[in-house]
Amino acid sequence: MKRIFSIFLPRLPINRLAFIGLLTTEPDYDQVVKSSDDLDEEPKTGVDGLRRVFLPGKYGELSAEFTTLIHMSSASIFLGAGFGALRQARTTFLNFIETNDATKFQNHLEAKRQLQHRVTLAMGTGAAKWGYRIGMFSTIFLTTSTAVAAWRGEDGVLEYVIAGMTAGGLFKVNMGVKGFIAGSLIGAFVGSITGLFFDGLFWISGTSMKSLQETQKKIAELREDGMRKQRDEYLNKEYGEVRNIVIGQENKSEGT
Repeated sequence: MKRIFSIFLPRLPINRLAFIGLLTTEPDYDQVVKSSDDLDEEPKTGVDGLRRVFLPGKYGELSAEFTTLIHMSSASIFLGAGFGALRQARTTFLNFIETNDATKFQNHLEAKRQLQHRVTLAMGTGAAKWGYRIGMFSTIFLTTSTAVAAWRGEDGVLEYVIAGMTAGGLFKVNMGVKGFIAGSLIGAFVGSITGLFFDGLFWISGTSMKSLQETQKKIAELREDGMRKQRDEYLNKEYGEVRNIVIGQENKSEGT
């Protein structure tokens, strides 16, 4: 890439472009420093890799890959529910206007009440329908890709292809063998594009899926520590107030 820029921009020092984060090998983000024992340990593959990812650690902590899987699956469910609710609400609203254009209501409040009732019911139906579909597809895709990456011990395009093939085939299995094969082929194609996209994105940015998973796990741990700290402060405050009340009552009883 430096050679390409030197051809088109021969008079511009290449270091001037390092601010965009593409032409420097030094990352501008915090890196996780591991101990010598972790550095000497070879990446686990096969069944050991699956156990490392999907089973709790020695102290009950979850792996970075499994934490990312939970967060992304939950996010896909909420995004699917939001998309389905808005989509179904818009369709119901337009249908109500078209079908009841010439309908005479007792008053405008009655029309608004019926419209609100139908739109609310449609939002709930759409949220459940699309939240289930998108959430289930994303969960199957993410679980499969995470399992394949854990089995191989490295990240690449292959796990996205297998994950797309698995998710697409399972979603079309109700259409028979032809539907299963068609869904698998389409899923493999979409998975390959997704894998190439992320692989190229990580190559350009100089990061990796592992670093992103570690960062997300660290953010989750910091959030849990913050919530735990707030809870402890609240309990200590409540304990202090109750203790002062008890001491005050004891002093009153001793005075009498």
